[in-house]
Amino acid sequence: MKLLFLVNDVIYPESGIGKKIISQSNALKYIAKDFYFAFTDESFKYRNVNGVPILEKKSFFNKYFFRYRFSSLFNFIKNEGITVIYIRYTHFSSPGFISFIEKLKKIDVEIIIEVPTFPYDSEYEKLGLISKCKLFIDRKYRDKLRNYIDKCITFTSINQPIFGIETLQISNAVSRESIIRNISNLNKIEKEDLNVINFICVASLHSWHGYDRLICSLSNYLVEIESKKLHVYIVGDGPELHKLKRLVEKFSLQENVTFCGELYGYNLQDKLLHANIGFDSLGRHRSGNLSNNSLKSKEYLSYGLPVVKSHCDTSIDDFDCVFNVSANEKEIDIKKIISWYLDNQFILKKQDIANLCLNHHTWEIQMKKVFESVKC
Repeated sequence: MKLLFLVNDVIYPESGIGKKIISQSNALKYIAKDFYFAFTDESFKYRNVNGVPILEKKSFFNKYFFRYRFSSLFNFIKNEGITVIYIRYTHFSSPGFISFIEKLKKIDVEIIIEVPTFPYDSEYEKLGLISKCKLFIDRKYRDKLRNYIDKCITFTSINQPIFGIETLQISNAVSRESIIRNISNLNKIEKEDLNVINFICVASLHSWHGYDRLICSLSNYLVEIESKKLHVYIVGDGPELHKLKRLVEKFSLQENVTFCGELYGYNLQDKLLHANIGFDSLGRHRSGNLSNNSLKSKEYLSYGLPVVKSHCDTSIDDFDCVFNVSANEKEIDIKKIISWYLDNQFILKKQDIANLCLNHHTWEIQMKKVFESVKC
């Protein structure tokens, strides 16, 4: 099998999505005899394929239309004899893309697309005009995908084909190397002081992360009971940051909530290693999704953290270290979460939780499922 993994976007290695893509790429190297990794350069002038620039024709509007142009990439695939292409599909159906995959089928290339989140239309409601134009083009042409795509991969729990294409659900995952490193680091950490329980929230801070629910609930919890001190670390930046800061000021929670900004590398790892509970999204219902296979939950688990969330995730919902709160605007029962954490003695089970992630949620395990399900 000669496999090409196409990411039709710029990759930022330090971002959560960037780490995910690179981890997928590393896992795919072990599956394919010959592996090619293609992604968009920041200049929007070419695609980088295993370090080789594949140039498209120059255009003044490259930044906006590059993602719809595939002529040079097709020639590369044809000349190299690629037999399978795995495409991270970020909503770029268009005349150019449909023509691209039509030509791929004519030379017998197996085509798999990964749709990270589905449905996704509602996520564009609060985005700008350019993003809405991208969605308009995508909606106009995506129904044609069924004529050429062999398999659709998603992380969302769904019981029907996507775009009329046979669909396989897998789980988001973490690199095996990262989990093993975390387990080693956890082994070196001294027993922590449970007089303070540290919550951590790592996100790009959109409304669907719902951390305003946590802040409002924290205010009421601190009024009700002071026997267990809490501290919330919010890591990241995004449209909701100013709203969250205003809420902290409104409820005078400055001593209990720290905004860390964007953290990377050692600084992020250190915060996660010393946290007690990881908070995934608490407001997915705001974007119309009650079900989501979140990458963030798996990352928290890889650091030995029990997880609190509001959406359904069938890949982890039967784990004892996962706590579901209501998928609505009701107050979160923080007292109940603290009791759950203490009763289960999760402070002593960090390595067990990380090993659970290692056994179920590595990219090697998940990507193997994909290629066991297709004829290639």
